[in-house]
Amino acid sequence: MRKISAKSIENAAVFYLRRYSASVKQLQLVLKRKCQRVNRERKEEVDFAPLVEEVVGKLEKLGYLNDAALAVSKASSLRRSGKSARMIRSKLQVKGLGAQTAAVHEPKADETAIWVYARKKRLGVFAPAGVRKEKRMKHLASLARAGFSFSLAKLVVDATEVPEDL
Repeated sequence: MRKISAKSIENAAVFYLRRYSASVKQLQLVLKRKCQRVNRERKEEVDFAPLVEEVVGKLEKLGYLNDAALAVSKASSLRRSGKSARMIRSKLQVKGLGAQTAAVHEPKADETAIWVYARKKRLGVFAPAGVRKEKRMKHLASLARAGFSFSLAKLVVDATEVPEDL
């Protein structure tokens, strides 16, 4: 049977952080699941929450965990892939980065992202010429589901050419 100590939890946390970038909340969940698994194996109930909190706090002080930097990195990656600000905010909240979402929003980010998304999905001006008119409503719906506003979606779907600054 495994012995759980602050050192073993710290080793598990560092090993996890080597492989994945994680928020404080994510790392806490991973470590708590690991401790619960050990409790099930031992068939006993030991509360490892204080140890997990201590280890996470220590790693945060040492700089292994930085939620603000992770939020900026994740948001810029999602923005480059064509995600809307609404979708980015949602994904950051799932990762436990809800408080940092205000700091990562750039003005005009949706205008650039919608063109990237449209190009990837072949919507609007990127669709074959014969298909554009008959699939207009489907293209608008796709952009709306992706979290873009109707006015931006309509602008992209009804465009005749791609803007030069993209």
